[in-house]
Amino acid sequence: DSGIRAACLSAFADRVKDGTFDAFYVRISKDLTVDRKRKLKAEATAEMAKRMRETGLDERTLRLAMLKERVAAARTLGPFGDEWVFLPFPDMSEPEKAVCPLTTLEGMSDDHAARLIGKATLHAVDSFFNRVRRRVSISVQF
Repeated sequence: DSGIRAACLSAFADRVKDGTFDAFYVRISKDLTVDRKRKLKAEATAEMAKRMRETGLDERTLRLAMLKERVAAARTLGPFGDEWVFLPFPDMSEPEKAVCPLTTLEGMSDDHAARLIGKATLHAVDSFFNRVRRRVSISVQF
């Protein structure tokens, strides 16, 4: 949404300019069944185990390498030419996650950029909305 992009970048313009602020769009597939989520998770876990055996890398190092591969393979989508990175590590709460940087990753090391993208999540947003839903009581009068 271009309004969210504009609001975010305007509100934090000074921090964006001095490189102390990074923002991302995060999208997930919310309509998947539990069985489909489990299947995606199992496939990713099997792929990780296979690649660990093949490369001899530990899980942390391999995760970073896989994130860097995905960053390099980012796809341009949408009317604004956004670069979307499709993460290789689905979990039950965020399956088929894709991340799009709103701020530039230029000037960062590949490792740092990949780590930032790997940390992007919707968990805080979901937690906030859950708290709001719990505190809102709807009064119905007949």
